[in-house]
Amino acid sequence: MRDHRLLLTVLVLPGLLAVLATAVVAATIYHPGRATTAALTADPCTGPAGADAVGVVGIADSDTGGRSGGWSCPAPEAAVNAKEALTLRHGPVMAALLTKYGDRYCLPVGCWTRLSQERAEGDFTVRYGIDDHGRRITLGTVTFFVEDWLQGPRIVSRRQDLTAGGRGIREVGIEGERLYLSGQCPRGCAVGHGTTYDYRVPVDRTRDGRFAWTGAAYQGEADVAYGTVIHEFTWRDAAGRPGRWFIWLKGVTVLREDAAIFFYASPDHLPSSPYQTSWRPD
Repeated sequence: MRDHRLLLTVLVLPGLLAVLATAVVAATIYHPGRATTAALTADPCTGPAGADAVGVVGIADSDTGGRSGGWSCPAPEAAVNAKEALTLRHGPVMAALLTKYGDRYCLPVGCWTRLSQERAEGDFTVRYGIDDHGRRITLGTVTFFVEDWLQGPRIVSRRQDLTAGGRGIREVGIEGERLYLSGQCPRGCAVGHGTTYDYRVPVDRTRDGRFAWTGAAYQGEADVAYGTVIHEFTWRDAAGRPGRWFIWLKGVTVLREDAAIFFYASPDHLPSSPYQTSWRPD
């Protein structure tokens, strides 16, 4: 709410736009640079099955007992979808400020946005399908939203939802785990050695067609100097094809100061290997 009050001031005093825009998104104990975007590669969703492309992982028939494998990859429209979603949630003025000046970082699958030192959210889109005798068949796209709040050392995922476009999906699941980061664990290591999952649950479809978890979808606590949360979504094809598609995303890094103050870093401070999307055989 503090951010929105500042934006009303921007509307009243347009001459102070540049100053207040910076204050809205950077007046915390961490001072990031301008919003940045990761370099986008060529669309890995097209071309022959098994193409060697960044961000796409496929499973060969030999790994699935002769059955056709599946694939998932960043959708070309991911960054555009992320900006549109940001505008719908926060209005065009706030979205424009965050996109131009703010704490925002885009990967090929979508964008993380830090709204304040205690709040971060992300929007992501992937395309998924199957490999059938050397042909890559697209089944649809899936978009994801994650909203995380920081309460001291505790990260609470307040809201997560998934929306599918295409031939339909079923058996959607979410789960999450707290990670710590160090020189020995640049990708993140589980705080509880793999035992800190709070949820591995199916998600029901809402009336508007989304799969949404509106409660505290995940919460985990660890008093570490550098930490994050990994979110994972899984789904199956509605037509009954074997296997399960998934995407996992590592959240914005949380920093701890000497006084035990916790806050989100700039969203370009992500752990290494910040996401993966693929398909698993049954």
